[in-house]
Amino acid sequence: VVLLAVSDTVVGRILSHPIPVLFGTISYSVYILQMPLYLLLNIFFVRVLGVVTYVVGERLWFFLLYVVLLTIASLMSYFWFERPSSGWLSPKTKMPNFID
Repeated sequence: VVLLAVSDTVVGRILSHPIPVLFGTISYSVYILQMPLYLLLNIFFVRVLGVVTYVVGERLWFFLLYVVLLTIASLMSYFWFERPSSGWLSPKTKMPNFID
């Protein structure tokens, strides 16, 4: 992957675009938040709305909603917690700046 990302190929240009780089940057937040968010959504839909969400293949809307909410929550976590805390923990470490 590193060779593809640093080389001047179509794949390298795609992987070095800011959007894939941003998703790589928030990947830790996605990893940390995926299960709590999934459980909260299931509790809400099953207990509050009475909608069964765990039938595989029949609830595409639930999966799409989950992915959108997970992406938003991960972006918020990165920009509000991870990025500011990196400056508190190690002032020498510079985090990538995607919004300026």
